[in-house]
Amino acid sequence: SVGGRVVRLLSCSPSGRAAIGFLTRMLGSDWQFRRAALQFTLVAVIGAPAIVLSGRTASPFEPDRLSLIGLLPEFLPFFTMMVCSLLAYSDHYRGAWIFATATDAGRRGYVRGIYWSICLLFLAVPLAAATIFYAPYWGPRDALLFGAYGLAVASLLLGAQLLLIDGLPFGHPPRPARTYGLMAVIMFGPVVLGIAWIAQGWLIYRSRWGVVAATAVFTCVAVVVVRYGLRELAMKIGRDLARMGGASQGMFESADG
Repeated sequence: SVGGRVVRLLSCSPSGRAAIGFLTRMLGSDWQFRRAALQFTLVAVIGAPAIVLSGRTASPFEPDRLSLIGLLPEFLPFFTMMVCSLLAYSDHYRGAWIFATATDAGRRGYVRGIYWSICLLFLAVPLAAATIFYAPYWGPRDALLFGAYGLAVASLLLGAQLLLIDGLPFGHPPRPARTYGLMAVIMFGPVVLGIAWIAQGWLIYRSRWGVVAATAVFTCVAVVVVRYGLRELAMKIGRDLARMGGASQGMFESADG
């Protein structure tokens, strides 16, 4: 697939392509994840149309104007937070020991593939679509600037959210406390988004040069945060695989005995 080739290129490893293939299939088929994701359906149904339609009237960079479309860079990570919080849990966790047979290089590529898969599916594609959609309304300059700024902000937030992944994707038994914790995000998330919307609109969007500067700053910070998040995730997955490798070895030894 095109997405698989893109993730393989970005992750610099064939294991990255395996990551997006595995994640897309499990996200769509795992019952525990789908049940928890239903909680965010109402947020998407109400929030997405309001944000999208608000951008047809004017660019978010127009002076003395607060448009809901300016909230898109923070709205999309609202859903990646849900993905990262639930990614490690599944009813099919017993089959995860097979990942213990992978090489160290393959594991590192797989970890990078996890990040790029989530980024591509939930952030890059929607922001690219927004850039294309709003170009006739705002002009190419503002549309491209908004897309670049949005990707920088969303990538930074996703990098921090990597810390929410508790280990190997779909490699742990379900944890109901995580699902219940997401209810607080749904309840108080709009308040946080509202504060971000007002602060961003008055502190950054008032000047296009300010947006350019903020994009550069957020991009640099995102690189640092993502690298740290990937390192921590790799350590968690390494511990999981070491535990699973020992368990699978014991299983085969007992079978031989």
